[in-house]
Amino acid sequence: MLLFFTSWGDGVCPICLDLDSSNRPVRVRIQLATAQSNENMRAVNP
Repeated sequence: MLLFFTSWGDGVCPICLDLDSSNRPVRVRIQLATAQSNENMRAVNP
């Protein structure tokens, strides 16, 4: 488990689960500062 705080807000950034060829989890990626997350941030923090 990993916890960290940012000023980005909940539900703004996409979270991706990468699977191996047997559909087992191998990596969780949290993408900060995508075009969509920046737009979402502007919507919740005008």
